[in-house]
Amino acid sequence: MHVRFAFLTFLFAFSISAQQVRPTLDLWRVAGDDSWSLVPIAGNAPGAFNTHFRSDLTLINYRPVQQRVEIKWLAHGVDSFFGPEKIVTVPASSFLVIEDVVGDLLGQTGIGALEIKAVTSSDLLDVNAKIDATSRIWTAGGGGTYSQSAPAVSWTSVRRSEPTYLVGLRQDENFRTNIGIVNFDSSTPPRSWDVTVSGTRGSTSFTITAQPYSLIQVPVPAGAWGHMMITIKAQPATIGYWIAYGATVDNRTGDGWMTPIVQPSP
Repeated sequence: MHVRFAFLTFLFAFSISAQQVRPTLDLWRVAGDDSWSLVPIAGNAPGAFNTHFRSDLTLINYRPVQQRVEIKWLAHGVDSFFGPEKIVTVPASSFLVIEDVVGDLLGQTGIGALEIKAVTSSDLLDVNAKIDATSRIWTAGGGGTYSQSAPAVSWTSVRRSEPTYLVGLRQDENFRTNIGIVNFDSSTPPRSWDVTVSGTRGSTSFTITAQPYSLIQVPVPAGAWGHMMITIKAQPATIGYWIAYGATVDNRTGDGWMTPIVQPSP
């Protein structure tokens, strides 16, 4: 997936040093394709049934010059605007693989999201960058690994309105499902979403609340709902900067799949 950002209003590049000032939403409207993306879920954390999940990250640089890239950790349930970050350099016209990006590079545990931003030598947003990113969440098992892909999403996918859906998920005696929301509204109070599960074997509803600039992931309430379509509605129902995903995992093997949020055209 080619990472693209097209929040068109004006150019804005700010320092990522310790002097950061928390921006308003308007200041996230950054012109410059291929410079900024978000991996919605990554981790270095134990899972169910004696699993331990880690994330690898691949960064691709399409320019014929080396590229500095900032990787920032958005922790689960914690406002992480001033959270930990590292800068790596991707070779010209090449790629860089980080096999345990959360544990080895960022020195973190638990689950969260990754903000990936191309920066200049002055640590400003590099609007001339041309980078892609993709990630894989994996756990050891059966003499090998089981994994789910978690590709980066573009900033055009982060600015969201209603309605939104998750499809292709399942929860029953053999499978379990989690739902995650990354709230990128950095200057707002915690925001809530109403979630409705419509399954082939039943339905349920609940509410998710996320801190600013953070990930929240919760399990679908206990129950054999079967194959599911999940509707997510932000409260209040205004345009915001957030994304969501669903992940279904096989209870016996740890294998699974992830689906991004879908927003039909008006």
